[in-house]
Amino acid sequence: MIFKKMTMVFIFLSLILLFCGCSNSSNKSSTTSSESNKLRDRVALNIEDILKGKEGKYAGDRYDKRKVEKELEQTPKNASDKEIFNRIVDLVGEDFSPEKKAFDDFDIFYKTGKKPDDDIKNPEKKPENIAILLDSSGSMSSNVSGGQKMVVAKEAVQQFVNKAPKEAKVSLTAYGHKGSNSKADKNKSCRSVEEVYPLGSMDKEKFDSALKSLKPTGWTPIARAISQARATFSKEENKKSNNVVFVVSDGLETCGGNPSTEAKKMVEANVKASVNIIGFDVNNEEQKQLKKVAESGGGTYFTAQSKRELNDYFNDQYEKMRKEWRNYDNRSQLKFNDDFGNKYSDLRNLNESIDKKKKNEEDRFHQAIEYIRDKRDAYSLTPLALKRREAITQYFLDRYGKTSNAVSDNYKKSKNKLDKDVKKGFDGVEKN
Repeated sequence: MIFKKMTMVFIFLSLILLFCGCSNSSNKSSTTSSESNKLRDRVALNIEDILKGKEGKYAGDRYDKRKVEKELEQTPKNASDKEIFNRIVDLVGEDFSPEKKAFDDFDIFYKTGKKPDDDIKNPEKKPENIAILLDSSGSMSSNVSGGQKMVVAKEAVQQFVNKAPKEAKVSLTAYGHKGSNSKADKNKSCRSVEEVYPLGSMDKEKFDSALKSLKPTGWTPIARAISQARATFSKEENKKSNNVVFVVSDGLETCGGNPSTEAKKMVEANVKASVNIIGFDVNNEEQKQLKKVAESGGGTYFTAQSKRELNDYFNDQYEKMRKEWRNYDNRSQLKFNDDFGNKYSDLRNLNESIDKKKKNEEDRFHQAIEYIRDKRDAYSLTPLALKRREAITQYFLDRYGKTSNAVSDNYKKSKNKLDKDVKKGFDGVEKN
């Protein structure tokens, strides 16, 4: 009897537990189903959500109408229009994030080439140091066509520095200007290398005064003069400048030095420098030796037999600078025009790629919606597709417009800046 009662109690409790378990399971199932419906009912119609979406299973080149329709057949009969639309997106929706990235990364700026005497990475013109080494040996007292060599050389140097760019620093070094050209004074004269106008901004009055004080006197220590110029350019504040040396001499080294070696040291030193030689009224043998000095110094050699030729040489230096600026202007203008055309061509290609992708998605959405509507009432599918298309169209229309305007605006700004840079370059070498 007791056993029978216990059995009845056990059965009763088991039924209660079973009922509770079923109830909880039903509630959990209901909750999960509700949450699932909320997720599936949320349609990506704003551009942020659309761009986060993944490419559909049969999007792009993988499209297969028959396979798409077969998958749509598996859609539950009680599925909402939003759930069906999400299913269509999962199957044939396109991924527009690559096109977004293409706009994000689009280069709207223009670059010029290398300016005359400029580093390609630095948009501002580098400072320029000009060192003039003037032969003040006794032989400079003789005459050439146009007057005494020393007087003619001074006039040419004076005209040259007066035309130097405003931002340039100038120095004047005399060599062989002390003692005499006698053997007794050789040691004194060969040691006489003096920077009579220290490297700095041009002060016409002080420079002219220093130049005027020089008289043709002693021997010719060219090597020592070049060595001193190298020491000046090797100072930290001058290492990053464009350093140019002009040696004016009417003959060879007479103090036992080796100008070619010193010129080579100048090039090999941690400075950007070149040594140019102006041979003034020199014979063939002297000319041959001075050419070697210029070659060793990475510069050029020029010979002048008269006042006119010496002046022409210095004027030619500025004409070369003007020519470089003209070439720079022409190259940059052509590059800007090419870049402008290429950028718009890239924009058109990108826009065509987007249009093609949109058209593919639109056609495939239409086919999928028609297939669904043949089997059930789903009238809100078309409006959902239209909203998605409108969001995509408007977004890329805005991106195209802003990018196109930026390309055009920066083209104008870059052209204006180029014009200013070229004008500044010409002004820097303009004759007084």
